[in-house]
Amino acid sequence: SLPVDAYTGAYANPAYGEAKISSSAGQLHLEWSSFRVNLEHYHYDTFLIPKGYVGGVVQFKLNAQGQAATLEALGQTFHRIPPGAAR
Repeated sequence: SLPVDAYTGAYANPAYGEAKISSSAGQLHLEWSSFRVNLEHYHYDTFLIPKGYVGGVVQFKLNAQGQAATLEALGQTFHRIPPGAAR
């Protein structure tokens, strides 16, 4: 439901660390620990992790302002780190 670049940024989980979402050529990329994968758009704010890696989905949840606020992947929720925030 958002332009691809609106999902990019860093998302954090207290137990699992930081996941980064970047984009190039209109496609999102997920980096989490040593895991790096291109995401395939599925529907609105939901993207697929290709089978052959671990399969599954990445779903972004929007806040009241319509901005990506959390990322849910592999059974974990990561909260967006505001740009410029201390890590």
